[in-house]
Amino acid sequence: MINHEHEGGIAFFARCPAVRTVAAFWRYARAFTDWLVLRGITRFGQGTAGDLDEYASHVKNAPISHSMREDMPAAVIRTWTMRYLMPEHDRLPPAPPWGGERVGDVLERRRVFEENKTPRIHPAP
Repeated sequence: MINHEHEGGIAFFARCPAVRTVAAFWRYARAFTDWLVLRGITRFGQGTAGDLDEYASHVKNAPISHSMREDMPAAVIRTWTMRYLMPEHDRLPPAPPWGGERVGDVLERRRVFEENKTPRIHPAP
């Protein structure tokens, strides 16, 4: 596998996202665009940093799981990273959303990952 361009080998990185990744991203990006439209914003270029702050507040107070709360602003950040692909008048503001803060800091709570509680299988004596 050394010096081979993925010929029959396993790639350690994906050249494009998996279908499930795209579907999840689209779900949360759609929630953001629906929220914008309800506020009369029909293009990303019309949104401001203040709108993003209000969206974060909306997500923070939504009756959803915390993991979904983190995924929703993460989709906004991912959308912002692709802004260079959009026409200039359709781009999110130039500054990173929420000043580049981590999603957990924006929401004032981080996702908790539980310890693996699966019992170990010990080798037979």
